[in-house]
Amino acid sequence: MTQLILLDSISNVHYNRIEFNLGTDSLDNVSGAMSGDLDPIHGMYWTWQSGYINFKLEGSSKVCPSRNHEFNFHIGGYLYPFTSMQRLVFEVNQSSDLSFNLDLSKLISIHHLQNEFNIMSPSEKSLLFLKRIVDCINLSK
Repeated sequence: MTQLILLDSISNVHYNRIEFNLGTDSLDNVSGAMSGDLDPIHGMYWTWQSGYINFKLEGSSKVCPSRNHEFNFHIGGYLYPFTSMQRLVFEVNQSSDLSFNLDLSKLISIHHLQNEFNIMSPSEKSLLFLKRIVDCINLSK
């Protein structure tokens, strides 16, 4: 599956770096349930104690020993020591077409579904998984 988000280019703007947050910041998390993309109806809000889910990956695999071979990774949390928002920075040479890619096959093979197939709350395991997610994001031109 591919998710494509097109951003209009702005003429006469020069840049050499792209920065963005993966996840929601602590202010959004403590503001309670919000509307729009952050509306709880979209299934990305845990509770006021845990905040938003910043990354959700669900599926099934024959190698997964769980019931129905299903895996669930819900990564989020805003309180120390399990703060999950990550600031990503990419140095770039200005180009008309840039693509960010998340290599799910690398993420799943790194994570070894045979041993870990369910992360559903902020924890040390969720932070380790988050670091794997960030390592699987790349920029292509």
